[in-house]
Amino acid sequence: MNYVFRYQAPEIVLGEWYDGKASDIFTAGIILFQMILGVAPFQRATSKDLWYKWIWTGEYDKFWKLHESKQGAKFTIKPELKELINALLAKSPADRPTIETIKSYAWYNGKVAETKDLKQEFDQYQNHIGQINETEKEKRKEEKKQRMNEIHLRNLKIAQGVFMGIYTMRDLELVKKNSLKITLILIL
Repeated sequence: MNYVFRYQAPEIVLGEWYDGKASDIFTAGIILFQMILGVAPFQRATSKDLWYKWIWTGEYDKFWKLHESKQGAKFTIKPELKELINALLAKSPADRPTIETIKSYAWYNGKVAETKDLKQEFDQYQNHIGQINETEKEKRKEEKKQRMNEIHLRNLKIAQGVFMGIYTMRDLELVKKNSLKITLILIL
C-alpha cells in the first residue's frame, strides 16, 4: 500500500483539479485524527475505501462508530472534535473550512491542557517507553550471550578436533578468526 495516498484529498486521488489550500486542510484533518486516535482514519480517500466511504456519503456517524469500536469501550471522541474532523475531511473542497473558520470551532477553542497535566502524561509515556527499552536491552543482551556461547562451543569443538588430529591446521585458523568475532562481539 502506498502510504502517500493516506494524506491526499479525494480530488487529488481522482486526478482532478484541486485547490492547494483546501487539500492542505484535508491533510491537516488526517494528521489531527492520527494525533488523537493514533491510527489513520482510512487508507485512501475514495468511495471504495471501507473507512472513507462513510465520509464520502456523508454518513459520519457510521465512520465514527466504526473507529470507536476499534478503539475499545472506554474510548470516546468528543462531539466537538468529531465536528471539526468531519469538516476537515469533507469530500468536497468547497465544504472544508478555511483556517479562519477552523478557529471558530468549539474544539479549537476548548480547554487547553495545563503544563502539569501534560508533564504528567509525558512522564507516564516516558516511563512506558523506558520499560520497553529496558526489556529490549535485556533481550539483546541475552541474544548476544547466546551467540557468544554458540561460537565458543563451536571453537572448542574445532580446537579439540585439531588436537586430536581430526581437523587440519586450516580449521585452527578458523578458530582464530572466530575468536576475533567473539572479541568484537564483546566490544560491541
